[in-house]
Amino acid sequence: MHEARLPDCRTNDDFSRLNGETAEDLYEEAPFGYLSTAAIDGPVLQLNRTLCRWTGYRSDEIVGIRRFIDFLSPAGRIVHATRHVPLLQTAGAADGIALELLRADGSRFPVLMNSVVRRAPDGRPLLTRTALFDATAYRRYETQLIEARARAEQSEVQARRALGVAQAADQAKARFLAAMNHEFRTPISIITGFSELLVEAAGEGRAVPASAWARDISDAAAHLLELLEDATRYARLDELGPRLQLSHTNLQRSARAALLRASAALRRAQVAAKVEEGEEVIAFLDKELSAEALACCLREFGRRAGPGAELWLRCLDQPARIELRSSTAINPEEVLASISVSLDAPALLNRGLEGAGLGMIVAHRIAALHGGELRIGADHEGATTLTVSFGSG
Repeated sequence: MHEARLPDCRTNDDFSRLNGETAEDLYEEAPFGYLSTAAIDGPVLQLNRTLCRWTGYRSDEIVGIRRFIDFLSPAGRIVHATRHVPLLQTAGAADGIALELLRADGSRFPVLMNSVVRRAPDGRPLLTRTALFDATAYRRYETQLIEARARAEQSEVQARRALGVAQAADQAKARFLAAMNHEFRTPISIITGFSELLVEAAGEGRAVPASAWARDISDAAAHLLELLEDATRYARLDELGPRLQLSHTNLQRSARAALLRASAALRRAQVAAKVEEGEEVIAFLDKELSAEALACCLREFGRRAGPGAELWLRCLDQPARIELRSSTAINPEEVLASISVSLDAPALLNRGLEGAGLGMIVAHRIAALHGGELRIGADHEGATTLTVSFGSG
């Protein structure tokens, strides 16, 4: 078995001749750019073909005519003048300096540069030899790293923001549940209290006003159910916002649907309500949610107006809105306070069956989801008027 052996090359010239490569080829076709300049920053003395290809210039356009700084971008010139030349003057060498060459066509070519000064015996700088390495891939990688870091920092900011929102939502949910816990206890206490009295009286054979007590129990149970429904709607409003089922809707029909939904509460409050006749008003809104907002307002006004009161609903245009008018005076400040109340237990103590005003909050939020609002005031006759608008209509 014979081993393959390299030719016995006694000198570098022998090896070069065998491979068809000369010292000139090694210099001219090197995989990096090469040039030499007079002294430290004088005219270009020599450059290889690789650098000519990179820049787009011929050798005879450069040698003895132009300086190295002439081929640099504005930023590269600053680096050359403030870093490259001072290092050559003091240390006689400079390594790994990033620059951009300005090509003949005006485009830029990123390079990494190493330079060394050759000096005369008396210490004078004779010439500077500079090797330039293509930094395109390095620059691309650097850009990708910077972009990745920016994305990571942005993701961190978004994560922190999301965490803050989640924490705030958790705190709001805890306050909301604490408030509802208090609010539910009032009607539940009435139901259990009267129920225990009825059981106790039946056991002792005592006569009691069972009809009145049963009515109180029924009213408390109905109010508890309304509270539960309002709390459920309030909790779902955030997720309903992006999913509004908008369509061109007749406001009179929404008003009649709201009357139907609030009819049981209005009967218990002994309050009459009707929709005034008038021209049809068409609005672009969520039919179900708009009816629910009006029903919440009717139930709230019914509780506050008092027995024998009358409520009127009138549909108006430009902007699309519904006006709810009460025949009796209702304190506007109390209604506004119920809209802006913070949903935590201390703010809701001692409100009894009047409730937390959660229905008004739901109505306010639904109007806001449509780009509208709730306004309340008193007319010239002293009656209280609530206006629910639904944006531009």
